[in-house]
Amino acid sequence: MVLKGDPKSVWPNLKPKAYAELTDEERRKLRRRQTLIAVWLVFVGWAFAGVWYFPTAFVPFIAKSFMLTTPEIGLLISSFAITYALFNLVWGNVTDLYWPHRTLTAGFIAAGVLTILFPFATTFGASLALRLLTGIANAVSWPGILKLVALWFPVERRGRYMGLFIGVYSLAISLNFLIGIPVALTVGWPVWTYFLGAMSLASGVAAYWIARPYGPLVGLPLIDWGDVSPSKNISYLTAVKTLFRYRWLVLTALGAFIAPGTASVVASFWVSQLVPQLDHISVSTASFLGTAAGLSQVVFVFLGGFLTDRTLKRVLITKVGAGLAFFSMLAVVATTVFHPLPFIVLLLVSIFTGGVFILGGSVFPLLADVYGTDIVGTALSYFEALGAGLGTFVMPLTLGFTLGPLGPTYSWLIISLYTLLVFALWLPQREFKAIKSMVSPEELKQEEERRKRELGLE
Repeated sequence: MVLKGDPKSVWPNLKPKAYAELTDEERRKLRRRQTLIAVWLVFVGWAFAGVWYFPTAFVPFIAKSFMLTTPEIGLLISSFAITYALFNLVWGNVTDLYWPHRTLTAGFIAAGVLTILFPFATTFGASLALRLLTGIANAVSWPGILKLVALWFPVERRGRYMGLFIGVYSLAISLNFLIGIPVALTVGWPVWTYFLGAMSLASGVAAYWIARPYGPLVGLPLIDWGDVSPSKNISYLTAVKTLFRYRWLVLTALGAFIAPGTASVVASFWVSQLVPQLDHISVSTASFLGTAAGLSQVVFVFLGGFLTDRTLKRVLITKVGAGLAFFSMLAVVATTVFHPLPFIVLLLVSIFTGGVFILGGSVFPLLADVYGTDIVGTALSYFEALGAGLGTFVMPLTLGFTLGPLGPTYSWLIISLYTLLVFALWLPQREFKAIKSMVSPEELKQEEERRKRELGLE
């Protein structure tokens, strides 16, 4: 038996069960599996984001070690996103075809090794090459993480568990400041990268057993959560054509463009460089602002996940996030005009910048709602490539090349214009009503028929 592709083809004689049809023992096994996955999500969220974002916290240290110019700093921070975005276009479909536990294992182990090697680079070119390769490795992992949540959790709970991963992901960015910078000041910044690399290695080893995607692999039936795939099959070209048949891929990707994108530049340019320069505070004191921004992101992601599960209004919550992104970037622009500012004002601005992450609890469940679990890996990869990948590439690069000639105010105005465009595109969108998974088999069938009509499949 070849364990890949459509699970219904792998186990043709197994009839999928609705949640309401599971026995008490099967429900207990399912809860244990869900708990194990939730714990794993916390661990891998830290490893995944830590490997990605540690250079943003260590800009002064890395710049000194490798004697980098401002444009080189911008390119080094953005470089990860180049390969991450490009290779996401491939690995999502590979995850759908060959299942998450395989791709997650390969991606996390490779990212761990490359991160451990990063401090040993002796030139800018070598450090750049390692970050480019690490972007490829994280691209292997990304689609499998949230596809796993879609496969194991009902629609009514996906927001909070996808939000759990994104929340820890955001917290990990803060921990690079809160713990990473003191470690760097005490024993050197390479020690923190060794720790993050080891976490990634451990995540990959654990993934092979924990990230098994379907019930028959772990002694459970195939579970039907009511997802409807608009794609005829999982082949790459068919899946990709299906993605662009609906506007939601581009819209959600724009949400991803502004969320990690603004987080990246707030951490690497505003907190690490601009605030110490304009407001005359030390890098270690400024690191508290980075921590506050990251903790704010965590709170807003969890809030978004809770609200999207409670109301099933994914679109409305995403609109709120896009609006918060725009107004928070205007607040950052204001700090470049009025300075020095009291620390409490800078702290409030830092917290405000995390508001955009409320959409982290809504856009991922929305993708699963629209595209179903069969091709959600492909959807997540294109979403990430066109969104977070481009955002974390374009925004740091924008500031890297405009801060010198234009100055901080006009450079940050460009960033705010990016967010305004996304906000304007989301405002007129109507709600896409989510289905309900935890209902009777008859009601689930009705939900599936409704979804088919909405997707134009009948």
